[in-house]
Amino acid sequence: MPVYNHSFNLLKLTNPISKKGLKVFLVDDGSDELCKKVIEEVSKILPSVTIISLEKNYGKGAAVSIGFEEAVNAGFTHAIQMDSDGQHDPSYIDRFIELADQNPYKLICGSRAYKSMPTARARGRRISDFWVNINTLSISIHDSMCGYRLYPLDAVKKLTSNSRIGQRMNFDSDIAVKLYWQGLGIVNLPVDVVYDPSLKSNFRMFWDNLHITLMHTSNFFGMLLRMPILLARKFDHE
Repeated sequence: MPVYNHSFNLLKLTNPISKKGLKVFLVDDGSDELCKKVIEEVSKILPSVTIISLEKNYGKGAAVSIGFEEAVNAGFTHAIQMDSDGQHDPSYIDRFIELADQNPYKLICGSRAYKSMPTARARGRRISDFWVNINTLSISIHDSMCGYRLYPLDAVKKLTSNSRIGQRMNFDSDIAVKLYWQGLGIVNLPVDVVYDPSLKSNFRMFWDNLHITLMHTSNFFGMLLRMPILLARKFDHE
């Protein structure tokens, strides 16, 4: 769980996860002093919580990737990624795990309903999903920007050992596309999300949109190089 100045919901989010007997890695991505204090308090209340503190803000993607590395080092085979701002309901974790038990070598992607999303976010998601469909030559990934997922860590480790993944808000779409290129299957899980207008978004309108645009452009050329393989895979599935 990457954390950057979202302290309000941390205990509420992590407590039910801990009660499930799961380890929680909170990656403090250079948060302010108030948030750092809350993170420390949560770790004292919940022994299952481990803090990973970054000296400055590296971005959501970098924080999640570091969390994956820590999970691998701790001996875990799978990891669930979720946001720290309260959008993601921990009750879906049981369903993620159930699907992972049935599909241990696939990426389990949360998929949000458009009707629950603010207009600007829905518009951005539609654009990103369009390019992800192009860059995978498929419609396998239903929600390319959802940060609520379960990953098989062996596949992530293999990918990150030879590919660079987006370090900021371009992470979710980028890693999904590149895991698909790598041959990983996708399972989509419909999830409800809560958008709280009182919570400040960490999305930087200009810079994050620029990073996302550059990522989709780069992946388009990556798709062209892989087109024969992707088409063969598509026809095999059909």
